[in-house]
Amino acid sequence: METTIINFRTKDWVKKEFFQLCNDQNVTATARLNDYMRKVLMEHDITEPKPIKRKTKTPSSEDWRDDLVTRSF
Repeated sequence: METTIINFRTKDWVKKEFFQLCNDQNVTATARLNDYMRKVLMEHDITEPKPIKRKTKTPSSEDWRDDLVTRSF
């Protein structure tokens, strides 16, 4: 799973109350914030981008040297 760090500013009392609420619910603040962000994205029909498909390496005319070296005679 890819992760990233997000920093943002908020009032001190908001942070304390939010962390206390999360603690009371036996859940991490990170989990609650992730839930919220996913909910907002779903409400706006924003989905995770699909992975980029990389093309496989196509044989080039230079590969013939590799075949000569690896081939047993």
